[in-house]
Amino acid sequence: MRLILKFGRIKLHQSYKSQFLGEHGTELKVMDFPSPALHDRNPVLCVTNGGEAAPAVVPPALFRSPVLPVISTGLRLALSDQKQLHQELTALLNQQKDEIDQFLLAQREQLRRELADRRQQYSLTFVAAVEEFVGNKLREKDAEVDRAARRLAELEDWLSHLLTKSTAWQAKAMANQAVATSLHAQLQKAAASAAHANAVRRGESLAEDARSEYVDPERKQAPELLCRSCHRRQSAVVIIPCRHLCLCLACHSAGDGKRCPVCGCVRTGSVHIFLS
Repeated sequence: MRLILKFGRIKLHQSYKSQFLGEHGTELKVMDFPSPALHDRNPVLCVTNGGEAAPAVVPPALFRSPVLPVISTGLRLALSDQKQLHQELTALLNQQKDEIDQFLLAQREQLRRELADRRQQYSLTFVAAVEEFVGNKLREKDAEVDRAARRLAELEDWLSHLLTKSTAWQAKAMANQAVATSLHAQLQKAAASAAHANAVRRGESLAEDARSEYVDPERKQAPELLCRSCHRRQSAVVIIPCRHLCLCLACHSAGDGKRCPVCGCVRTGSVHIFLS
């Protein structure tokens, strides 16, 4: 008799004629039955009595007892069957282990290839992004260099123009300085001549004033002050700043009074007086 685990069922195969005696000497024969561990039912034995099989209920404790090791009991139990089962299970386990190892190895190799591909793709993407960024920066710097070069050329042209203009202004300033020096000399000369002429005229005017201030005590009527320009009409305009009463209204309006006819000084103003 042997025990075989197959698809969750326990079978007791009768490799020899197994007989069990009951209480009344009835012949018992063990037949195929469901596994007690998988089905919550009582095992069934077929009881043969005179060639007829009748089911008989057997207590579950009889089948739940621990499995005894296979030993030689005189029932001709073969150890080769157990060894064969062990070898088959070992071979099956080794095969499953080899298949699992091969599966894990294939998955690891596939994962390694995917990681390598992703790393390479990421590297290519990163390098392309860096190249694009660097290229944009280089183009911007080239544009800045071009603008700076154009600005430098414009500044150099403007500086050259300023230098040329400065040279022209310096030449013109030197020429104007020479003219100013000449005019200053002429002005000093004219001022000296005018001062001498004014001194001479002032002396003459003082003499005339002295003569004009003399009044005849026997004369009852004041002498008439004639215009020093036309000598016909009465004087009615005082020249400023010398304050000489020496022009008539007609000569003053005609523009003859730019200089005082008495002392010759330049007129800066005039005052019209009324004589009674």
